[in-house]
Amino acid sequence: MTAMQLTIPNWEIAKGKPCCAVLACAVAAQRPFLDAWGWMCRQKTKRWRGSMYDREIKALLEHLGAKCRPFKWSDAPQPDADLTGYTLQRFATIWAKPGTLYLVVTTGHAQTLLNGVVMDQRGPKTVAEFWGRRKKIRYVLEVVPPAGQDPATFGLPLFDFYGEK
Repeated sequence: MTAMQLTIPNWEIAKGKPCCAVLACAVAAQRPFLDAWGWMCRQKTKRWRGSMYDREIKALLEHLGAKCRPFKWSDAPQPDADLTGYTLQRFATIWAKPGTLYLVVTTGHAQTLLNGVVMDQRGPKTVAEFWGRRKKIRYVLEVVPPAGQDPATFGLPLFDFYGEK
């Protein structure tokens, strides 16, 4: 049984590229970055550098086999009517459930969130240290762990790369 983690094989290749959504989808599916990147390169023209539309994010998640569902604000510990205008940091500190992996699409960026740590092309950072912590949320997808996933071990290898520069 494997635990979900924010660092995946080949994620370093994404550094310096505008491919946040590709990386976020690969992390959500727990697949190597090059699998996601290769599939997207076959879907786009040669001039494509990494940007994606929402429909392409959903298609990539489906291709990679990630099981995601829209975050239900009614199920949150502190339910609210709508997420419009809330920042990533506020979502992480108030609504995000411990041990749950989220794919969060904010204004102009996509990232994954697990136990208060955000992953994008710059590597895993705590929400307080994350450069985009004040970005406004567009939508949130909750990643459903694979069948048989032990909730007690969900996310434990997360800090393997924390603090590395």
